[in-house]
Amino acid sequence: MAGLEPSTPVRRPWSSTRREEVEEIAREIGTTIRTEIPAYAAMWSEELAADVVEANVANVSVYLRCLDEDRDPRTPELEAWEAAARRRVRQGLPLEAVLRANRIALRVAWERTADRVPRSELTRAGSRTLQYIDFISSAAERAYVKRRDELPRSMEQATQLFVSRLVTGAMSDETAIRSEAQLLGHDLTRVRVAVQITPSLDADRVSETEPQLQDLLQTLRSGFPGSLWAWELSSLFLAVPAASSKDVEKLACSAIRCASEIPVKVGIGSPRVGGLGLRTSFQEAQAARVLGAMLRPGIVVHRYEDVRMFDVFKHGEPIDAFVEAVLGPLLAHDREHRTHTLQTLHAFFLCGMNRKSTAARLGIHRNTLNYRLESVERLMDVAIASGEASFRIQLALRLIPMSSWATILDITEPGALAPAPGSSA
Repeated sequence: MAGLEPSTPVRRPWSSTRREEVEEIAREIGTTIRTEIPAYAAMWSEELAADVVEANVANVSVYLRCLDEDRDPRTPELEAWEAAARRRVRQGLPLEAVLRANRIALRVAWERTADRVPRSELTRAGSRTLQYIDFISSAAERAYVKRRDELPRSMEQATQLFVSRLVTGAMSDETAIRSEAQLLGHDLTRVRVAVQITPSLDADRVSETEPQLQDLLQTLRSGFPGSLWAWELSSLFLAVPAASSKDVEKLACSAIRCASEIPVKVGIGSPRVGGLGLRTSFQEAQAARVLGAMLRPGIVVHRYEDVRMFDVFKHGEPIDAFVEAVLGPLLAHDREHRTHTLQTLHAFFLCGMNRKSTAARLGIHRNTLNYRLESVERLMDVAIASGEASFRIQLALRLIPMSSWATILDITEPGALAPAPGSSA
């Protein structure tokens, strides 16, 4: 239209910056950061160098674009920079060093590109650069702090999974175990003692008693800093850095008296070194808890060193074979008919073979109990109250938590065999 001047094109002095030049600037930023920041120099490696250059290629590209368009960076444009800040947490670089690296990055980028800025644009470009530094520093700080706060929780979860795999025997290679522990920040060359804490027969299920067990856990961890722990097999397992199981026993007894509002049974393994050594200590802790409950039922804490001579059964096929040889007919019957003959039998022995007490414990009529016990004797083809048979049956019942049947039957504590009142036989 007449009278209108043609619009003046927006000057974009940074648009001519080629990709090759941006990469060169990013490499110079990396070199300067390494030279001027001791924390980066101490952690410098090929991997970190490549990471710094890659992050700054993205950063410099966004910076030049913002100068061209005279605007602040948009949220999506900050994502690469925020991701780099999160990686710096894992790389062990302090926040102060990361923020200083941001300022160096913009200083180098400005020095390399300021000569193409028209004099009339210098004030605007300089102001925009300062604003850009504020934006990326704030974004990096938020991302860094959030990741730093999250990292202990994620590392703790990974450590719990690691301990669970040791407890269940899922790891059997010493080199792999030590390597994984090292990645999680744990040194298995230290002497450690395994502990298993399980709610006893009068307690509710672990999920309902976890708050009380958490108090006990915190007491033990404060007494033995650096303890590893996990929930597994309805129990709390710990790997305590200590050279003496006696010391662990003393603290466990004290912690239970002070922190635990629920009855528990505790097994303590012997001091061991290394991944497989710790796995063995976990097995010993489980054996100590089960055998200790059999030999000294009135005691809460049991050390494997005190019951070692009675540990004639070992985890795996031998103990499974013994349990099945003695209780096989009952195991098969309960599995096929969804009955509770094992629980009935276990309650009978817990009550000293007193039928009146057993019926009261199970919440059933005495005639019902008599019928159930007769069914048990028919299935097993043995008089359950006879001396030798009684011993073998009670021993097999007590060993169920150490066998593969514990998982199949959801049994991890001898007391868990007790059925709900009125359940069928």
